[in-house]
Amino acid sequence: MPSTQIAPASDPTLTKLLEVDSDLATQETELAAQLEALQQKRKGLQTVIGIFAPVREGGSNEALPRINSLNGSAAAKPAEATKAPETKPKRGRKASPSNNTQKKTTPTRTKGSRKTENWQQYMKKEFGQASLPDAVSTVLQTYSNEALETPAIVSAIFTDKMPAELRNQARDRVSNVLSVGLKDNKWYRGKKGCYSASKAAAAASISS
Repeated sequence: MPSTQIAPASDPTLTKLLEVDSDLATQETELAAQLEALQQKRKGLQTVIGIFAPVREGGSNEALPRINSLNGSAAAKPAEATKAPETKPKRGRKASPSNNTQKKTTPTRTKGSRKTENWQQYMKKEFGQASLPDAVSTVLQTYSNEALETPAIVSAIFTDKMPAELRNQARDRVSNVLSVGLKDNKWYRGKKGCYSASKAAAAASISS
């Protein structure tokens, strides 16, 4: 009588392991396909970056990180440390703090404004805040029967307490005012250095 072979009973543990292995193989295939797609996308992106990236010496673009084909992670290339240039201290004399402070705190004085202010202080009260041309005209009108010299006009406008330096400057200004007024026919020239609001008085001083 022929003998019948009985199929060995399947091991449930082995069956489970085979199923897990099959699932892992499927996942590996899917991940490999995804990794390949990502590599293609990144390759295209690197091409675009290479167009805009600055070219270093030697003709090569900026170094880009490489992709590890095993796990798909980017392995960054360690950047070389750039050394900052050392700055050597300059030799020379050090500025004294006291000198710098003194230069900063020294106020700037305006000579012109100081002179104008002093002129107003030394003008006689009867002229008030009148300008210098108005003061000269007032003096000549007051003494219209005479031909006055420039120093006499200065003395009539300013007080005796006026310093000599300021008086000399005032005399020069008065002389300029007299010259301008003479051109504008505001008064007349008499003998050398004399002026009068009266034409007759100016002519009399010349003939005397």
